[in-house]
Amino acid sequence: MGLWSGVAITFIGVAGLVLNRNVVMKIVSLDVMNVGVIFFFVSMSYRPSCIPPVIFDQTASFADPVPQAVIITAIVIGFSVISLSVALTAMLIEETRRVNSEDMERLMRS
Repeated sequence: MGLWSGVAITFIGVAGLVLNRNVVMKIVSLDVMNVGVIFFFVSMSYRPSCIPPVIFDQTASFADPVPQAVIITAIVIGFSVISLSVALTAMLIEETRRVNSEDMERLMRS
């Protein structure tokens, strides 16, 4: 069930990116898409019979720490991208006084 939930959340984010004209809502949709991808990978790497690799026991099967490291890196990169997008969008909105992406494109062309 978790895999399909991650895919559904990702597609909701993609639909928001495509359908929204508001630049701020596009950034929120990008964050939703990022959360969906992370949720998908966390769901894929989950193994119910494995224990964390920090406990030392020779007979136990350990969870693979590589997907965990990749997900932590993806969370940090996603946060950085969203923060930079919000800062640049705030400057753009202050300059153009518009939040509609089509209005901004028209203004930049003229």
